[in-house]
Amino acid sequence: NIRTNPFYDPHGVNFKWAYSRKNPLPQNPRIVVLMHGSGCGEGCMGVFGPSEKGDIEVRTQDAEAYNQDWREWWTFGRDGEPYPGRRIAAALDFLVARYQIDTSRRGIVLDGPSMGGAGAVIQTMILPDPWRDRIAYSSAAAGVIMPRQIAQSAPDQYITFPPDNPSNRALWDSIDFSIQAAVDPIVRGMHYRHAFSSDDPFSAGPKGNTQLEF
Repeated sequence: NIRTNPFYDPHGVNFKWAYSRKNPLPQNPRIVVLMHGSGCGEGCMGVFGPSEKGDIEVRTQDAEAYNQDWREWWTFGRDGEPYPGRRIAAALDFLVARYQIDTSRRGIVLDGPSMGGAGAVIQTMILPDPWRDRIAYSSAAAGVIMPRQIAQSAPDQYITFPPDNPSNRALWDSIDFSIQAAVDPIVRGMHYRHAFSSDDPFSAGPKGNTQLEF
């Protein structure tokens, strides 16, 4: 019960999650994790069909769905704990057990628009084991994938994160693509299908489109 288990969230919220699947499921089905964009945490829990990128689509929620001040950016809570990834991992655990899926065969796909696109990239760096090693590819539309660089110019954008200071350096290093792409073998071997747009206010940044660095 997520409401009473602070491992998944410290606010006492019973987060929603949902999935849809092909019927019948093919042999060795692929799971797509769809992370919603900002403002869509509740609406995205409605009726939906499985993504064309896989055979089962699963959706969870960022804490922003319940309170803007709780926004995790599909990354961390205020205390630096990786709550979104834990909720994703719990949903994957259920689906694998329910349908007896061997994800080592075809892996999983991380997907999302805007803020969810940020999650689709950032979770390639911090998704709990064993799931990070099972990511086949990351597919995202827009999204802030360089929070540290943006926070340096616009500190207020990430006020729901622990501050980027020496005490929290390891935390911010763990989601810094410029660092992890150089040292993390999973990130280095990852296939990213990432599209971005200067029209996305979360991507533009105060001095132009910071996504060009990606």
